[in-house]
Amino acid sequence: MNQTTKIEPEMEEFVKGVGESLTPVRHKIVIALAKEREKTKGGVYIPDETRDREHVAEVCGLVVLIGPDAFNDEKRFPSGATFKVGDWVMMRSYQGTRFELNNFPGQEFRLVDDDVIEAVVATPELVKRK
Repeated sequence: MNQTTKIEPEMEEFVKGVGESLTPVRHKIVIALAKEREKTKGGVYIPDETRDREHVAEVCGLVVLIGPDAFNDEKRFPSGATFKVGDWVMMRSYQGTRFELNNFPGQEFRLVDDDVIEAVVATPELVKRK
C-alpha cells in the first residue's frame, strides 16, 4: 500500500528523486528532516556543535516514501493510514536510522517504523523540541 497521493508540484520532484534512490520495505517510512537553522530568530548564529546536537534529536519531518506494508496491521491501525506522503509528522527524538543520499547533499533522512509517528503537524515551524 504505497500512500502516494496528490502532493504539491514542488514536492513531487523531491519525492521522485528520493524514490529513484531507495525504496522502503515492509512497514518502513522515509522521513526528510527540516534543514538546520543557522541563526536564531534574533539573528544570533548557532554554533555547529549545538546545531548538530539539536538536529540529531529533531522531532518533525516530511513523509517522503511509505513502504508497501505500512498500516496493514488492522489491530494497530484499525482506521487504516494515519498520514500520507507530503505530510509533516512528529516522532520521538533520536528515532530511526539516520542517513543522507549523495544526490541530496546536506539533507538528512530517517527510516522509521510506521507506528512511531505520533502526530501529523499542520505547521512544523511552530513545533520546538524540549
